Amino acid sequence: MAFRVVAGGEIKTTILEIDNFVIKEGKFKEFQDWVKKNEKAFAALLKKSGMKYRGTYYYALGTGAHVNAMACIMTELSKYGDIDASLKLYKDPEDERISRELMKFLVSAPGSSLFLRPIGQGLIYKGM
Repeated sequence: MAFRVVAGGEIKTTILEIDNFVIKEGKFKEFQDWVKKNEKAFAALLKKSGMKYRGTYYYALGTGAHVNAMACIMTELSKYGDIDASLKLYKDPEDERISRELMKFLVSAPGSSLFLRPIGQGLIYKGM
């Protein structure tokens, strides 16, 4: 999922970003409904900075414990510069609305983010 072949056999590199979070107790169903209602708006917002929304997921059977999370949002980037481009969204009224509403559902604690790159792009140092 961190790379894909496009027309002509060219391999297009992507970076997957996984942003983990904890949902407030008793807010799961309300959060689920909110995500379903707002996914298209969130995807359109991320697209402005070159990112692609890949979905919002629950960790099944409590497997998110290793990252201290209950759920995550997955985003696809084509380059690290997309992160800088996303900073311009902070003044966007849609970003403010989504962020404000999202915060009503999440525990106020730092979450973790993970970035995944294709294994074929790893630099191999002598002796490794």
